[in-house]
Amino acid sequence: IEDKVFDKEYGLDKLFFNGQFYDAYTLIQNIFEKAKEEIIIIDNYIDRSILDRLVFKKKDIKVIIYTNINTSKINDIDINTFNKQYNNLKIINTLKVHDRYIIIDKIKLYHLGASIKDLGKKIFSISELDKSLIHVLLNHI
Repeated sequence: IEDKVFDKEYGLDKLFFNGQFYDAYTLIQNIFEKAKEEIIIIDNYIDRSILDRLVFKKKDIKVIIYTNINTSKINDIDINTFNKQYNNLKIINTLKVHDRYIIIDKIKLYHLGASIKDLGKKIFSISELDKSLIHVLLNHI
């Protein structure tokens, strides 16, 4: 029951337990590495650790992060320094979203029960949602 459940393109529903830091980290990295064009992250509580995870993406992948700049612990220096080396990172302020999501190439949508920076600290899940929700979600944030 606790094993990862994947399809070949990282479709999944996965429950993680306290202390599964590396398992959660690995799964998120695998999701990011599947991107061919774009990664969209929606998470109100990001910090610089998100940048550490994004350095492994393919070079020309565009990254857009929707976050609440008042609750996130990332600043313009972090963003500008990242962009000097890796390019294509854009931060957009939003106050409209509570949950966390990852969208890959606008064809895969994942719902996260915990902020990316906190994965493994407490029980949470990651689930793939129907791709028809991607444009609905993006049109409302």
